[in-house]
Amino acid sequence: MDADLERTDPSMPEAAQQGFVLLRRQFTEGLPGRLREIRSALDAQERHQALHRLVGAAGSYGFGSLSQAARAADVLAGAADSVAHQGAWAALLECVALACAPVGPARSGGAPSRTGDTKP
Repeated sequence: MDADLERTDPSMPEAAQQGFVLLRRQFTEGLPGRLREIRSALDAQERHQALHRLVGAAGSYGFGSLSQAARAADVLAGAADSVAHQGAWAALLECVALACAPVGPARSGGAPSRTGDTKP
C-alpha cells in the first residue's frame, strides 16, 4: 500500500480520517474486481448497473476522473459508434490505473495529489 492513501483532510476528526483511509484502500484494492464484473456482464443492464455503482463509489471516495470515465463508458456502452465506446473504455482503464498507482506529494489541505482526486 502506498503511504499517501493515508493522507486525509486535516479538518476531519481523527477517527473519521482513519475510517476514510480504510475505505479508500478497500475501494482501490477492489477496482480490478469491479473491472472484471463490468467486462463479464451478461447483458447491457448488468453492465449498466456495475458501471453505475462504480460512478457513485468513485465519486464518493474522491476519484472524480474515474467517476466521470465510468459514466462516459456507461453512456457510450450501447452506442453504435464503436470507436467512441472503445475510447471511453480506454479512458476508464487509464483512470483505474491512476487510482491504483502510487500518489505524489500532498497538495495543500493534506489530500493526495493523485490525478483524478477531487479532494481539496
